[in-house]
Amino acid sequence: EVLLTGLCLALARWRPCGPEVLVELEGHGREDIGTEADLSRTVGWFTTLFPTRFALDGLGEADAEDGGPTAAEALRRVREQLRAIPRKGIGYGLLRHLDPVVGKELAAAEPAGLGFNYLGRLGGPGGGDWQLLPAHGARLDAPGPGMPMAHAVEVSAFVLESADGPVLHADWAWADGVHDEAEVRALAEDWFRMLGALVVHADRTAPAALSTVPPASGLTLDAIGQDELDDLAASLGLL
Repeated sequence: EVLLTGLCLALARWRPCGPEVLVELEGHGREDIGTEADLSRTVGWFTTLFPTRFALDGLGEADAEDGGPTAAEALRRVREQLRAIPRKGIGYGLLRHLDPVVGKELAAAEPAGLGFNYLGRLGGPGGGDWQLLPAHGARLDAPGPGMPMAHAVEVSAFVLESADGPVLHADWAWADGVHDEAEVRALAEDWFRMLGALVVHADRTAPAALSTVPPASGLTLDAIGQDELDDLAASLGLL
C-alpha cells in the first residue's frame, strides 16, 4: 500500500499521466486460496495479474512532498482501493481466461500502461550458502531480450535484508518507442522522494495516534466505512 501510494503521488506529477492511471498489479501466491486446494505437489509461483485503476486528481499538490495532508489523502485512497478488491485480485485471471462471456469483455478492455511487481522481502544477513545480488534481485522473473514488454513502463521492487537493515531496491524498464530514459528516470526519482514524504507523514502522525486513541477491547471494523473512520480521526484531532 505504501509503495503504491508513493507511486501514485509521483504519477500525479508525471507529464504523460492524466487524472487517473491503470496499473496491472502482480502477486505471487501469498493469498489464502482455501483449504480445498492441495498445493503440496506443485512447484513455482502462483502469479496473479489484475488491473487496478487509481485516481490521481488532487494528488499533485505541493504539500505532498513535505508529508502533508495530500500524502495522507493518497494513502487513504490507495488503501481503500486495494482493500476493496476481492481476495487481492486472485479471481481476475479465472474470469479473464476461463469464463467464456466475461473473458471476452475483459480481453477487449483498455490495457494497463504500467506494471507493478513487488517481490517482497528477500535474503538475510550473511551466513547462508548463497545470497541475492541486489543488481539482479528485481529481475528474477524478467522476460528475455527478444520478448515484447507487457506494459509501457514496468516497476519491479523488493526489499533486501542486509546486515545494515532492510533496503528497498527497484528495477525500472520501459518501452523505448513510448517513453525515453529521462522521463522514466524522473518518475523513479519522484517515487523515492514521495516514499520519503510518506515516512515524514508517518513520523508526524504516529505519536499523536498512539497517545490519543484509547485501546478498545473486542472492537471490529467490518461495518465501519472509511468516511466514518475519517470523522472519528477528525474528532480526536488526528487529521
